[in-house]
Amino acid sequence: MHSRTTRYNGPAIIHSISDATFHARTPISLGPADLNVAVATTSASTDLQTAGIQITQPRLRGRIATRRIAASHDEAQAIASQHTTSNTSIDLDKRIDQSVARIRKVFQLTVLGLELDQDED
Repeated sequence: MHSRTTRYNGPAIIHSISDATFHARTPISLGPADLNVAVATTSASTDLQTAGIQITQPRLRGRIATRRIAASHDEAQAIASQHTTSNTSIDLDKRIDQSVARIRKVFQLTVLGLELDQDED
């Protein structure tokens, strides 16, 4: 996943580029009467690069802000990875739930049809 973002932090405007990779999985199994769906597990890593910094304060304050931004880079990268992990898990769970709901409907109609066929015999 690739994104460009602009963050505002005090007197600083930070332009960033991030590339995130993630792995997500949701175990699904067929039980005796229904599909069992587990919650998605996701791991993500993000490579965050600062593309530019604009400082709205003059000289010394601007240099101090630039140093603080550089010092907090690792924390910002970790937060971006956490957001990617969370958002990916939420989205995967939502999509899986929608797909499983459709499968359950088809399964119920098929089983009901089979039961009706057996009753006629």
